[in-house]
Amino acid sequence: MSEHFSSIRTRNICTCWHPNYMKFGGIEARKLTGETGWTEKEDAKELFEKHYFALLPYGMLRFVQGLWPGNHRPTYAHYFIRTLQEKGLLLRNWTENLDNLEKVCGIRDDKLIEFYGSFLTWRCENRACETAYDLLWLKERLEMFQFPNCSKCFQKTAPDIRWYHECCNSINRQADVDGANCDLLIVIGSDLLMAPFCEIPKHVPWDVPRLVINDTNIENDSDLMDLNVHFDFDSENAYRDVLWER
Repeated sequence: MSEHFSSIRTRNICTCWHPNYMKFGGIEARKLTGETGWTEKEDAKELFEKHYFALLPYGMLRFVQGLWPGNHRPTYAHYFIRTLQEKGLLLRNWTENLDNLEKVCGIRDDKLIEFYGSFLTWRCENRACETAYDLLWLKERLEMFQFPNCSKCFQKTAPDIRWYHECCNSINRQADVDGANCDLLIVIGSDLLMAPFCEIPKHVPWDVPRLVINDTNIENDSDLMDLNVHFDFDSENAYRDVLWER
């Protein structure tokens, strides 16, 4: 893997990563609805369901209060990806993070795919208006105990994110293209269970190495196998997949 990494052939590296690593920037990937925190995956999905936000927006608003600009700093992983960019080696950074720390550390928009979008921007839900607001605007409203309705038409605003079950064909197509063109795939912390993340490992060429940095071995994950995503770290036939368990 180290020889391939330093090879002149390696010029288009794709990175995929997940909020498992958000906590090292001071952010716990936890939901803050009701009176207590949570870690259950099924409950986490509720936070990103649009109908749930329409009925109970306060859980999302409490969650976002932990993401105010200046509260958190990029991690070593962020700066590693930026270094790849500076050396001209980064094809694309695919992230499931919502904290905008990739942009804070200097990763360019053309090198970044924010799968879920970002809490950086809130937008009026009135289609005739759709005025955009930043987090500082939201912070001012909440500090004055005001619900963040649009300042122009007074309709409700919502984070500019990709809601659970929403489809984005352009992102899916980009996953296919990036997977086919990368010459090294680095997966950091992601369980790869969400499309289009699960598509990228399937579309990299057969001779392209795939490095997985994770706290668990995902090789025999039954959910991944159901998605037709297969890794081979330990068998006699293993030739390109490498796992680094932290």
